[in-house]
Amino acid sequence: MSLLLYSVSYLALVLFFFRALRGTAFSLSLSRGYLGGIFVFREIFVLVLLGVVLFGVFGSSYFDVVHVLDSEIHFTGAIVFFCVALLILFISFWSQTVFKKYLVFDRVFSLGFDNFPLYIKSLTRSVALLLFVCIFLAHATGMSHAFIKSIFFSQDLMSVRLSNRYSSSTPGHVVMVIKFSYVFLCLLISFFRESFSGKLEKFFYFVLVVYAATLPGDKAPIVQVLILIFVCYIVLRRVSPVKILFVGGVSTLFVFLLVYILVTVQYPDISTEGFFWYLLNRLGVGQIQGVYEQFSLELRDWRYMLVEVPFSGLFVDPPNYSKDLMLNTLGRDQEFSEVGVMNSFFIGQAYAIGGLPFVFVSPLLVAFNYCLINFFVILFLVRLFGFSRSHAQLLGVIFCSSVVMFTGDLNGLLLGKKIFIIAFYFVLVFLVFRFFRFSLPLKKGGAG
Repeated sequence: MSLLLYSVSYLALVLFFFRALRGTAFSLSLSRGYLGGIFVFREIFVLVLLGVVLFGVFGSSYFDVVHVLDSEIHFTGAIVFFCVALLILFISFWSQTVFKKYLVFDRVFSLGFDNFPLYIKSLTRSVALLLFVCIFLAHATGMSHAFIKSIFFSQDLMSVRLSNRYSSSTPGHVVMVIKFSYVFLCLLISFFRESFSGKLEKFFYFVLVVYAATLPGDKAPIVQVLILIFVCYIVLRRVSPVKILFVGGVSTLFVFLLVYILVTVQYPDISTEGFFWYLLNRLGVGQIQGVYEQFSLELRDWRYMLVEVPFSGLFVDPPNYSKDLMLNTLGRDQEFSEVGVMNSFFIGQAYAIGGLPFVFVSPLLVAFNYCLINFFVILFLVRLFGFSRSHAQLLGVIFCSSVVMFTGDLNGLLLGKKIFIIAFYFVLVFLVFRFFRFSLPLKKGGAG
């Protein structure tokens, strides 16, 4: 009965997603060759709701949980389903009202593959230079390349990851710029690759993206890069649904093998069965487990909201919800610097701040701020870098959904903090971009 109920609920939300977001920049449409909403769909239906279904069908005994009770699983699952529905509804509402100018398609939508943005080469080189400089700064301030150090110097991957995060003096903003830049650079070289005549230049950019994505030691970023390349390939080639299934199947197998290799780097002695349970716990329910732990543990502290206030870090040192959740669950009896954070869904932090009433209010606020960020990124791409509206909608939404997540915690989406961070990044890119435009001879048209 649980399997049927959860399956029907899951499929109903899939249909609701396609219906509610149709005609917006968050939609998925093969007929239009538009996959802007692919990462939104992936996060909601793979990282969040798949875990809810697994918890609901199998219960807590199959998973590595601490406080989760079987008696509360269905209640928590119902809340997650309802809040996801609210999130989709409000994203649709804000997109088609307040932010309609850039988040709704023109009646005639065309990506115009032969019409590249003006000075696309200069923009790509600007992002690559910014990424290269930030990688240099990261290494200069004590950050190590986690996978290289683990593979070639036989150091524990988790230890290197935690050392990068807590022992190095690398500013958080440098790490942020690295993440934003490798995502943006990957999109530029994948989607506008025909504008680059030199194979060596493209190869350098690709190596830079892979190096940056694997620098901290997390496994998700390199998988994300592969998905970005795959999505750009589908859009550019106007691939048929049958071919998408074939290419998607081959790509999934490749990603599966890549994840296996990365996991064996972190856990050299892991068995095949152990790898299966690792996937089930980390990829199956790992992104949503924090919500179930929180609804059973019931951490409560209004000060968790302070981190969401723009520029609050300049004045206060608020408690870290995701860190506290980890220390009270899988990280018990460990020191602050010895553990990472627990993944969750933003309603977990909302519950810690204001209880159930705030849980149901949070999708309204998160959806507004998410649409606001996407609106301004598309605006930046059009006004600052000469993108067409259609190109900006596709790449802007994919960029935003790659760097702004609903999982983890509220992630700067409650009170508008994230918009300042995104704006700061694009100001940096624009300053370097202007340097290239005024200091280098540029050809007319898309070759600049």
